[in-house]
Amino acid sequence: KPNELQKDEPWVMLILQAKGDVFIALFKQHKSIKYLQYALESYELSIAQLDFLKEKFWFNKDKAKLTSNEYNSFEKAIEIVLLMANETDNEQEKQLLYEKALAFAEKSKASLLLESLKNFEAKQFANIPDSLLNEENELNIKRSALKSEQKAITDANKKDSLKNKIFDLEREHEQLVKNIEINYPEYQQLKYKVQLANKNSLLRVIDENTALIEYVVGDENIFVFTLTKNDGLAVHSLKRTDELYEQLTEFRAIISNPNDSYKRYVQLAQQMYNDLLKPALITPKTILEKLIVIPDDVLGYIPFDAMLIEEAKDSVPNYRQNHLDYLIEKYQISYAYSATMLLKSAETITKETAPNNYAGFAPNFKGTYEVQRGCANENLNELMCSKKGVNVINEMVNGKVFLDEKASKSNFIDKAKHFKVLHLATHACLSDDDPLYNKIYFANAEVLSTYEVYNLNINADLTVLSACNTGSGKLQRGEGIMSLSRAFMQAGCPSILTSLWAVDDCATTELMVLFYQNLYNGQAKQAALRTAKMTYLKQASNAESMPFYWAGFVNIGNTKPVKFETKINYYQKYLMGAFVLIGLVLIGGLIKSKM
Repeated sequence: KPNELQKDEPWVMLILQAKGDVFIALFKQHKSIKYLQYALESYELSIAQLDFLKEKFWFNKDKAKLTSNEYNSFEKAIEIVLLMANETDNEQEKQLLYEKALAFAEKSKASLLLESLKNFEAKQFANIPDSLLNEENELNIKRSALKSEQKAITDANKKDSLKNKIFDLEREHEQLVKNIEINYPEYQQLKYKVQLANKNSLLRVIDENTALIEYVVGDENIFVFTLTKNDGLAVHSLKRTDELYEQLTEFRAIISNPNDSYKRYVQLAQQMYNDLLKPALITPKTILEKLIVIPDDVLGYIPFDAMLIEEAKDSVPNYRQNHLDYLIEKYQISYAYSATMLLKSAETITKETAPNNYAGFAPNFKGTYEVQRGCANENLNELMCSKKGVNVINEMVNGKVFLDEKASKSNFIDKAKHFKVLHLATHACLSDDDPLYNKIYFANAEVLSTYEVYNLNINADLTVLSACNTGSGKLQRGEGIMSLSRAFMQAGCPSILTSLWAVDDCATTELMVLFYQNLYNGQAKQAALRTAKMTYLKQASNAESMPFYWAGFVNIGNTKPVKFETKINYYQKYLMGAFVLIGLVLIGGLIKSKM
């Protein structure tokens, strides 16, 4: 029984997993369904023990490590349920088993991100005095400041001193939260009361032309769930092989690089489609127009837009859209960290949002003009096109821009909560050691690191992280990619437009202008991005049509249209179109001048 097994010891999970493995072996030997049932019970108990232990651990890094080490239980549980589904011819029973497998898939994904959002929600509804919430916020701010100081210094003695101070603050924070949980029991109940997404709840947020496709990447198998309104829930699996992983790595390396590798690209792009996506799109009762992709593991580094539905028409290197059948031509594509997070983002969008339309931040950087919005050895050069793009967008949507020195970290922190859309056109860097130190740059090379973003309360409908690698980062098994975009979602923003590699500055600016034009005209976010990419491809040269220039940006989370306050008449709309056209011509000239 779960209550008899709940001990503060991880070895309990190992014993239960070993027991489950024995029952799987017995099933393969005797083909008796009872052994699958016994095996499933063992893995369910192992997962229950994992949940119990995670509540006992204080630090997220410890919880994440625990989940990563025990991730095998989720894979095995899904495998067993699918074996049980294969043993029945009853379609209703099969659907129920698929739903059970989906529950295990959801339990395995982004649990710390969901826990953080539930924690924020619990504080809002548990009647905790503002004085205690302010005290906790002050502790978080002090801890962030000390961690930033610790990262900057090299003296070993000073580092140790700061480490001790951080430890003391963490213990003080831990005790404060424990006192809140004791004195306000409703907070603890709400904090740990997580309702996972299920088939019925998801069917309420997808329309008749949408497929939700969720991946679970295990040690041995990749499970793919497909849900549509008319075809219901389907599951299939493929073997996880070293060859497939190598191909995924190579595919990403090719599309994230401006160097021409046409022949290998078209081979891999079609193979990735055939292996990873095509079987999930077999929906006889549904005409698909939109895909919501919930990736797992290394799939989170791949923009599905750049997959090819059909083979190239010939071997002549030609990236133009009339020559290659890009997936983006057929579908609007968006992404989510988990199906449960997708539901949460749908709820978040109903909150009272900021009163102003748009805030664009474009700091200045010293040095020569830079082609990409990243950083090499933290050398930050001036971006050629970012300010022009921010100004063009601002004229379109009637917002406010913060340029050069005004694009400061303090201005962003102070002003961010007042705008529906936040747009950061700047440099960003990844930390190879610790994703908490991924950072995005403001004026005077000030940085906003991941751990600082966690302390913000973002009130925007959409955050556009128009910098390099903001959707990339270190992969944490069971949690996903620990990126800046994930941090902004954890801070309360339900929808993020983010980059998967070191994007080209001027091509990005052109794409962003087109995106905002579509967004301001009322298109949903994923539709606005698709239309922008299609428009870009129609007018791009062969070299500019390489996926490197247009496929790097993806929309994660809620896709509903942004409700901009300003309404424009037809005369204004024509003027806006002319202004956008002039802006694109100028930006296009800059692109060609550097190619």
